[in-house]
Amino acid sequence: MSKTEMIKKELEALAARKAELEIQLKEAEVEEKDNALTARAKAMYDADCRLVEKYMPELKSHDPRLDELLDSRNIGALSAWLRSDVAHCLKASKLEQSSIDDIKSIVSGCEDFDTDDLNECIRDARIRLDFAEAFRHVKDGSDLSGDLGYGFSKSDLRVLMNLHKAGKFRKKIEDVLTDCNFHYESGLLSDKKYEELEKALAA
Repeated sequence: MSKTEMIKKELEALAARKAELEIQLKEAEVEEKDNALTARAKAMYDADCRLVEKYMPELKSHDPRLDELLDSRNIGALSAWLRSDVAHCLKASKLEQSSIDDIKSIVSGCEDFDTDDLNECIRDARIRLDFAEAFRHVKDGSDLSGDLGYGFSKSDLRVLMNLHKAGKFRKKIEDVLTDCNFHYESGLLSDKKYEELEKALAA
């Protein structure tokens, strides 16, 4: 075999090896990305379970739907779920500094939940702890929608109903409910059908 032919064969072997290594590299990158996604999801899952165990013992265990979100590694949904539970825990603790610090520690390992997210949850809890005070500081009720994550619990709705019934902040209450797609509840309050709304909340 001539020197030229030997070099050609070596080049062919190198090309084949390069192609093989490129495949292995892509597989490794996919695996690393997959592992990173799993770790991000697991961090939020674990943090939420710890919150439930410590601040919501009445639930006895976390919602099984959380397991489904972990299995599917739905980062967006897990992040929203964690945000909701953090805000709930902060409200339940009445924003005591010790609880804020503890919750901050619990979520510290979550790449998808940072200081800005915690501050948003604190604003959320502060509003829910005193809706009247929050309404006093906004021009329109819908100004609160984003801070509330566009959602209300039955407890929140009862507070809003009682404020509305007392003749306080009626327009702002109806506006924030409408903006958050609680059209049914807003309509009942607008028509002053408080008993009907109470029945719906009790169901």
